[in-house]
Amino acid sequence: MGLKNFFENIFKKDEVKEEDIQKIDEEVIEDEEKLEEDLLSSEIDEVSPEKIEESKNTDNNNSFKKILDSKEKNINIQEDFKESFKSDNETQDIQINSQDSIEDKQQLQEDENKEEVRETLENEGTVVVEQEKKGLFARLKEGLKKTSNSFTSKFDNLFKGYIKIDDELYEEIEEILITSDISFETTIKIVENLKSNIKKKNINDINLVKPELKEVVSELLRDNNSKLDVYDEQSIIIIVGVNGVGKTTTIGKLASKFKKEGKSVLLAAGDTFRAAAEEQLEIWSKRADVDIVRHKESGSDPSAVIFDAMQKAKSKNIDILICDTAGRLHNKVNLMNELGKIMRTVNKEYPDAKKEILLVIDATTGQNALNQVKTFNEAVNLTGVILTKLDGTAKGGVVLSIIDEYKIPIKFIGVGEKVDDLQEFDYNNFVEALFDNSKE
Repeated sequence: MGLKNFFENIFKKDEVKEEDIQKIDEEVIEDEEKLEEDLLSSEIDEVSPEKIEESKNTDNNNSFKKILDSKEKNINIQEDFKESFKSDNETQDIQINSQDSIEDKQQLQEDENKEEVRETLENEGTVVVEQEKKGLFARLKEGLKKTSNSFTSKFDNLFKGYIKIDDELYEEIEEILITSDISFETTIKIVENLKSNIKKKNINDINLVKPELKEVVSELLRDNNSKLDVYDEQSIIIIVGVNGVGKTTTIGKLASKFKKEGKSVLLAAGDTFRAAAEEQLEIWSKRADVDIVRHKESGSDPSAVIFDAMQKAKSKNIDILICDTAGRLHNKVNLMNELGKIMRTVNKEYPDAKKEILLVIDATTGQNALNQVKTFNEAVNLTGVILTKLDGTAKGGVVLSIIDEYKIPIKFIGVGEKVDDLQEFDYNNFVEALFDNSKE
């Protein structure tokens, strides 16, 4: 390898090693010897040793000066390489230190950002909760849109056409309430209370009638207790209702709700009569990640299935057992008697458990829902009602009649197909959504 190529390769490298410097020294010596041999061989004739010595001692001998210059030059190159090597290492150290400094700053910034986020979440946790509440109300409002539009728009149009409060106005109010699927008895109560309040408060302005009506409806629902009594001890929930009201879906949504709240949940497939009912409930159990008790034999005794489920709930210390039952027409005496048998089994085998018997009603049935409440309540002493499919009807007024006439609380209302659309009934939110016909 020539010196030129060698040095070029050295310059291409990122670092200069000690072995490279040693190799330079060896190359320099070899070149000196080669130059001396070339000098000697440049004479055509033989040259005596004296002649050679004389040539070396001659100041004008260009060849020897070339050797000396070359050697000195190579020494200088070695020194340059050493300085370069040292400088490169120092530069590399500076770059490493600089990179470390940048990384430290980045890490410090990330830590500061994380701390800021943590403090924000702590300081604004209530804001997140409020946003969640607003989200629930927005879904409720959307679900009640049909009822609200029918209910409120009629009143708005009514009050625009009157300039004074008289008996004719009250008759118009009665008609609107009845056509909103509020029973006659409840309608009369609402109108009488409205008259009384207007008289007591000496209200003469037609524009103040609607706010007062809203207050009367709110007062009617105020005693509704929507809280389920299933949180302090082992509990059992019996779901009843006619076919097609959404019992199985409601059970699945309840299971998901309780599971998210940290409760252990077990389902009992007590609807052994309807085809595919047990399979549907098993699908919901997998979605909610809860266990299910079902019998393999088709048409098994519902009481036997629920009996086995209670034994498992007691042995596994399950928090909440939810039992499905066969859908039945409220006017079929033999099927209603079957519910009585189930309840006797529950009371005997699970006496210490908290019990909720919930009737699931399709809100689209309107006034027929009242007949269902009456018949099922006579058979099993209902503790609450779940009203489904409110988002698909303008007949949400039935809520008022159920609470007023039967004093049975509304526990949940369904305002959509999502799991979170099964909401605990909040009478304040319900009234606000009912009377809010804004376009937002």
